[in-house]
Amino acid sequence: MIEGIVPPMGDGGLHVHLREDESMYLLDGALEVTIGEQMFTLNSGESYFAPRGVPQRLRNLGDVPARGVLTMTPGGFDRFVVEAGLLAAAASVMPQEPMVEQLARLMAIAEAHGIQILAAPGS
Repeated sequence: MIEGIVPPMGDGGLHVHLREDESMYLLDGALEVTIGEQMFTLNSGESYFAPRGVPQRLRNLGDVPARGVLTMTPGGFDRFVVEAGLLAAAASVMPQEPMVEQLARLMAIAEAHGIQILAAPGS
């Protein structure tokens, strides 16, 4: 389980997990969630399930951070988060749209962890 924060205007990009199923329980805020052909707003106190192999995207279109508990099965996704993620203090100063170098690094890390990025964050 991972506690995650999606800052205002944060976007995980459209991606596919090849190795794990994903579920999230949202503690605070709201997220626009895309799973396959389905798009909906996830509000505080709600959850979703995204099976492996299905395109998905999380975006915070609001003006407050969204905070949730993410569960990936089987385990191992935490290694991707450690390698690609930002510490909370660093995330508060990160530009809203990743720079070309950041996207190239993210793409390489994602591929190594069985994640296909179909549309980059912010696109």
